[in-house]
Amino acid sequence: MENQLATLILAATGAVVQWAFKKFPMFSTWYQRQTKNGLWAVLFVFLVSLGYFGLACTPLAANLGINLACTVGGAVELGYAFVIILISQQTTYVIFGSK
Repeated sequence: MENQLATLILAATGAVVQWAFKKFPMFSTWYQRQTKNGLWAVLFVFLVSLGYFGLACTPLAANLGINLACTVGGAVELGYAFVIILISQQTTYVIFGSK
């Protein structure tokens, strides 16, 4: 990541997603019924990442403030972001408990 603020935002995103899966009734009820909770959280982040990269490859990217290049380098940068989000998600999962 190019700057620390972006890294902090990504980490916060992962934490908020996991927190929503655990604490908001609309998400929590569905999430708790799943047998592979962690896999669903990872899949959600992966799909959002793919969508973000897809938007970076469109003319809408500038209008949406997406500064990710639609290149192999951009995909690698997004891969780093994906890992940061997963780390913050799993940390939040441990902090709030698995049940």
